[in-house]
Amino acid sequence: MDFFPWLLPSFIASSICIFLSIRIWRQRRLPATKATYWILLTVFIWAFCQFSIILINDFFWIVILAKIQYIGIVFAPVAWFTLTMIMLNKSHLVTPKFIIALSILPVITLAQLLLQRPLMVLLPINSN
Repeated sequence: MDFFPWLLPSFIASSICIFLSIRIWRQRRLPATKATYWILLTVFIWAFCQFSIILINDFFWIVILAKIQYIGIVFAPVAWFTLTMIMLNKSHLVTPKFIIALSILPVITLAQLLLQRPLMVLLPINSN
């Protein structure tokens, strides 16, 4: 395995997310911990998949991990906004319907990204 300097940020972010998730899970009865846990989970998915993409050389697994990485990318803003609402003492607005409404656009984006052919846009069209 070769060392890549751009491997460190993803590894450090993944490690921090795992460490904080374990620490926060113990205090999950506090109001903002569930939202913080979801942020850490989405960032972990994002960072760990990026870390794995750098390490793996097989194109098939790179595409699979890139698609899994999108789950963390599109749901991180939903978790962040939910935490913001809770921290601003607007937790009465954070209901399951509210979170579902916030998740509609990320689900549409995720469906579009996951259902398209891998790197379809980047493949050259053979004009022969």
